[in-house]
Amino acid sequence: MSLLNQLKVQANALQQQQELDLSRIEAHTRQTEAACQTAWLYVVELAKQLNVIEPAGPALSLDGKTPWPVMKLVDFRVDARKKKLRDQDVYDYITMGWRLVPAKGNPVNGTVSANFPPDLERI
Repeated sequence: MSLLNQLKVQANALQQQQELDLSRIEAHTRQTEAACQTAWLYVVELAKQLNVIEPAGPALSLDGKTPWPVMKLVDFRVDARKKKLRDQDVYDYITMGWRLVPAKGNPVNGTVSANFPPDLERI
């Protein structure tokens, strides 16, 4: 077998392997996109339900001594961003956000002051 024939055989084998790898990558991309779409729909529905429930927020305190009023989580929202991957729009990330407000009454404006740096580490 001549050197040229050996190179052709090697090139054909490599090309077939690359095509197989690309088809596997595309199949995995389709599966991942389907899973992301399912997750997106789930999180959107979750945000709708949480907006109705308005769950209690965590107990908060800046200095560890003075507690904040009882808080609740409101205004749940979901965002998904896509990016280009091999000329296709695919999910890059899905996020959920919300606001933290007092359970009763309106938010109170205020300020926090600290003796920098010792008190800041505690805050």
